Amino acid sequence: MKAIILCLFALAFSGLIAQNPDNINYTWDKEPVFANTDSLNSQFEAILLKDKIIYNYFFNPQTGDLEELMIYHRAYRVCRDKAIEQLNTVEINMDNIVELVDIKARVFTADGKVLEVNKNDIKNVEDEAEGGNYKALALPGVEKDAIIEYYYIAYVHPNILKSLAFQSSIPRYNNDFFLECPSTLGFVTKSYNGFPNIEEEFDTAAHRRIYAAHADYVPALPIQKYGEDSPHEQTLLVSIGYNYNRNKARMFTHAEFCSNYYPRMYELDKKEQKALSKIVKEAKSKSKDRFTAAIETENYLKTHYFKQNISSDRFENLDFIKTSAMGSETGILKLYLNVFKAMGYECQLLYTCGRDFMFFDKDFNAYNLLEEPIIYFPELKSYMSPTRFTSRLGWPYDYTLEQNALWMKEISIAGAGSFMPAYTTISSVDYKNSGDSLFQQLVINEDADKATLKTRRVLTGYKAMPIHPFYPFYEAEKQQEFLEAYLDFGHAYFDMDSANVENDEIEDILIKPFVINASLIAGNTIEPSGDHILVLIGDLIGAQAEMYDSVPRTLPVDHGYPSHYYRKLSITIPSGYIVDNAEDFKIDVNLNNSDGNAVAWFKSDFSTEDNQFIVVIEECYTKIQYPVSEYEGFRKVVNAAADFSKMKLVLAKQ
Repeated sequence: MKAIILCLFALAFSGLIAQNPDNINYTWDKEPVFANTDSLNSQFEAILLKDKIIYNYFFNPQTGDLEELMIYHRAYRVCRDKAIEQLNTVEINMDNIVELVDIKARVFTADGKVLEVNKNDIKNVEDEAEGGNYKALALPGVEKDAIIEYYYIAYVHPNILKSLAFQSSIPRYNNDFFLECPSTLGFVTKSYNGFPNIEEEFDTAAHRRIYAAHADYVPALPIQKYGEDSPHEQTLLVSIGYNYNRNKARMFTHAEFCSNYYPRMYELDKKEQKALSKIVKEAKSKSKDRFTAAIETENYLKTHYFKQNISSDRFENLDFIKTSAMGSETGILKLYLNVFKAMGYECQLLYTCGRDFMFFDKDFNAYNLLEEPIIYFPELKSYMSPTRFTSRLGWPYDYTLEQNALWMKEISIAGAGSFMPAYTTISSVDYKNSGDSLFQQLVINEDADKATLKTRRVLTGYKAMPIHPFYPFYEAEKQQEFLEAYLDFGHAYFDMDSANVENDEIEDILIKPFVINASLIAGNTIEPSGDHILVLIGDLIGAQAEMYDSVPRTLPVDHGYPSHYYRKLSITIPSGYIVDNAEDFKIDVNLNNSDGNAVAWFKSDFSTEDNQFIVVIEECYTKIQYPVSEYEGFRKVVNAAADFSKMKLVLAKQ
C-alpha cells in the first residue's frame, strides 16, 4: 500500500511551481490565556488546554518536490500526581521527521513561576522495544496544578493521507487544525462523531489554500471495558484530492486505487510466472476437500513466506519472494492471489480497516481506510487475511468482521483485466466455531487432604489463534514454559512430566483443534473446615473478566468475535462426604435482544453419578457488538462467570 501511494505521489505532483514554507517562524504567545478548568480538575489526571496542529505543504524551490512542514503545539494542566511522570518529559518520535527545526517548552508552576527549558538539553533516545528513535526534553518544576506547554516545528516526510483523533480519555480545550497548501493542490476531508467540519479558504495573494477547524471543547471519552473508543472519537480524515495544475479531476479515489492495483497483482513477467509455478507445485494440498485444501495451502504459504514492512518493488516480485522467502504486504498479497487463482479458486480482493480504528466509510472516497487486505472465496463462503500470520481461512483478522469493505471487483475490458470499485460487508462467523472447552477431573483422596487434577482443554477457531500458529515453532523448553503458564489455575500446580499437546504439527494449524492434556497437583483446591471440606471449584475455570463497576456506559460493547465456552467439572468425592450446596450451581443468566432471542448467556447445572459431582457450564456470546441498551445484560453474563470463579463446593461429613 505505502509503495503504491509513494509512486503515485511522485508522479502526480512533479513539475509544479516551487514555493517557500509558511509558519517557519511560528512561536507561542508570551502570556497565554488558558481555559478555567476548576470544575474538572478533581475528575482527571490531566487536562489538555491547547491542541494545535499545522500542516504546511510547499514545493521545494530547488527540486520542485512536494514537502511538508509540521507544527505541533500542546499545553496540559497537571491535575494529579500520577500524571507528573507522564508529562515531565516531551518526547518526539523522529521516525517520520526529516529535520527538527525548533522546539520550545515551558512550565507554569503552581506558585506562579515560569520555567523555560533550554532546547539544547534535548537528548537522543533509542527505543529498542518499540524499534524507534526519539528525542526527549526533560521539564523542570512539573507538579500538581502546574501547566506545561511545548511546541516543535519539523520538516517531515510528506504524508498526504491523515487520520487525526481530537478526543481521548481527558477533556481537551482549544483544539485547532490547520492545513495550508499551494493553490494548485486541493484536499478532501471528513469529520466524524461531532468534530467540526473543515472550512476552506483561498488566499489569492499568497496563492494558498487554507483548511481549518476549531473546537473550543471536546469532552473526555472514557476508556471502557469491552469497548473500542477509537471509532467513536471525534476524528478528522484528510486526503489529497486534486492537482489543479493538471485538471479538476479527483485523485486518490477508490476507482483509481482499483485501476492501479490490478497490474501490480496480476501482470507477471516470465521469471515471476516460473517462480509461481514452482510455488504452486510445492504448496498444493493433496486433500480432495476444497476448504481443507485451501487452508493447507495457506498453512504452507504462511510458514514459508513472510511479510516484511518494506516498501520496494523488489519485495513485490514473485521471483524474489520465492528466492528470499520475504515480501512486502503488497508482495505477499500478490503471492496469495496468484497461487489460489492458479489452483482454480475464485478470489475476490477486499480492502477495509479494523473496527478498533474506524468503521469503514465507503462515502469517504480516498485511500485512508484501505488498510487491511482480505481475500473472499465465494466457493467456500469464507474469508482469509493473507498478511496476518496467526489468521487462517474462515477466521480472518477479527476486527474486520462486520466491517464494510471496498470490493475490488475483477472485470474484463476489451479482453484486458481490471478492478472496479464495489462495496460489500464482511460477514461474521458462527459462535460455535470458536470455542474454549475445558474438562476438569478433580480427585480428592480418601483422607481428604490431597487432590489431583486431570485437565483437557480444547481450543478452536479464534480461541486457538493466539497459540496454535506459534506453538509448532517453539523449542521444547519454550513449549514447556508455555504449558506451565497456561495451565496455572492459581491453586493447581504443574507436574513437569504430565503434559502433552495434540495436533501440534504445522499442518494442523487451525485445521484441527489445539488440545492440551495435563495432570496437575491440586492440593490447594481443598480447604478443611471442621466437619466440612471446601473445594475451590471456581478456580477450576481460571480467572475471569469482571465488570462490577457501575460507571455509566457510553460505548457499545465490542466482544471481538462470537465465541463459546464449555466447561465440565467432575469432582470425585471421598467416601463419607456429601455435597451440601448443590443447588448453588444451578445458574441461568441470559441476555435477550429486542426480538426476545438469547444473544449471550451463562448457564450452569449439576448432576451426580456414583461418587462424582459434575457441573456443566455453557457461556456463549453469539454477537460481536452489543448496543448500549444491552450493556447491563451483557455485564450480568460476564459477571456470572466471574461470580462462579469465586464459588466453593461444600462437602459435609456424614
